[in-house]
Amino acid sequence: MKLTPKMVLIVAPLAAVAVAVGVGGGIALAANSAAAPSPLFGCINLTTRTISAAHTASAPTCPKGTFPFQTGAKGATGAAGAKGATGTTGATGPSGVQAVINEPLTATAGVPTGGSFNAKAVQVGTAKLPAKGTYLLNLSAQSEPSADTSSAGVQPQFFVYDQPKNANFTGDLLNIGSGTLAPAGTEHDSYASGTAVVTVDGPTTLLVYGFGYDNDSGASDFNLITGSISAVQLTPAG
Repeated sequence: MKLTPKMVLIVAPLAAVAVAVGVGGGIALAANSAAAPSPLFGCINLTTRTISAAHTASAPTCPKGTFPFQTGAKGATGAAGAKGATGTTGATGPSGVQAVINEPLTATAGVPTGGSFNAKAVQVGTAKLPAKGTYLLNLSAQSEPSADTSSAGVQPQFFVYDQPKNANFTGDLLNIGSGTLAPAGTEHDSYASGTAVVTVDGPTTLLVYGFGYDNDSGASDFNLITGSISAVQLTPAG
């Protein structure tokens, strides 16, 4: 089809138009991403395949060799594209269960046995729970006979308190003990360990005491060689 200077071209909405003329004389117009208001006018130079006049609000007088055009109304919004592929799964976060303390006990010679716990038990360790929460406590100890260990043998015992020892045993959280520790010369050690779940209302200092009982109901002692107190937090602080 032959175009005359007075023909008006109706094209799709656009803010800036690029023009290309095909071999058969067809005109292709491409808009940028910002759709232009409708209607807008301009001039197309078919020889140079360019727009020779900017868009205006009214039809321009086009120079010789160019043709006027008018944009059409904005088309309907296209359908949504297909959903993209699911991203990869992120790394697993921390579990919230974590060790918070692991303190050694103090090696102690002559831990008393026999008599009153409140009067004779000695402190052999300390640790601090940092915050409110529920914890799994673990206490372990290795003992050996001393020169004064009763010939009938003794039973080493260890106690965790959340306050100083007292006659009412208030604050007793965890107790462990072993079987009979034979007297010196037998080269036998005694091992004890145990756990307990405890809940505290805030930062709490733990006190570990050593004591024991004689099999002959007398009074003697034993040596604490080594040991530890540890805690794992089971619930978040809060």
